[in-house]
Amino acid sequence: MALSADTDVTKQSIVTEFNTVVTNVANAGVAYNLSNNPFTNNGLPAYAAPYLSDSPASALATGNISDANIVATGLNAVLRSYALNATRIRDVLYNYDNFGTPLALGQGISIMNASYVHDDGGIGAGSPQADAGEDVGGAALTSFIAGLATSYNVARNLTITLTACHSSCHSSCHGARGRR
Repeated sequence: MALSADTDVTKQSIVTEFNTVVTNVANAGVAYNLSNNPFTNNGLPAYAAPYLSDSPASALATGNISDANIVATGLNAVLRSYALNATRIRDVLYNYDNFGTPLALGQGISIMNASYVHDDGGIGAGSPQADAGEDVGGAALTSFIAGLATSYNVARNLTITLTACHSSCHSSCHGARGRR
């Protein structure tokens, strides 16, 4: 939708632009979550629970933006928070290691839990350009949201490898019960 320089910025226009460029993109193409993933689908659900979630990225709503937050500095914090939440939707490679023989179970975009938020400091750096205390303009807001989307996509494409390691657990359990 891209807000132009002469667009009158409203809460709804901010929500529409952000959700179109960040949230909807983050949630599109999700292949795996806590309920449906290569670990669970291969009889290893205990390996998925500490890492995955069923909750997609939260959509921004007009109620999340106060009238005071339409100024550049306040809007930064709100939009950055929602963009950071989206960074937990990541590309994940799922492996199973059975006594040193790794087996790839699958790879795909997955909804991770909140501990996988990827904050390298680049998401939302700066603010939409406006003079202090002034409302942000449409073009500046579009540019800022596009920057959030770019940062999100960089994080999404950093592949996380999760390995269910049977040999580690198995040898630890059985090693402890060895002959004495």
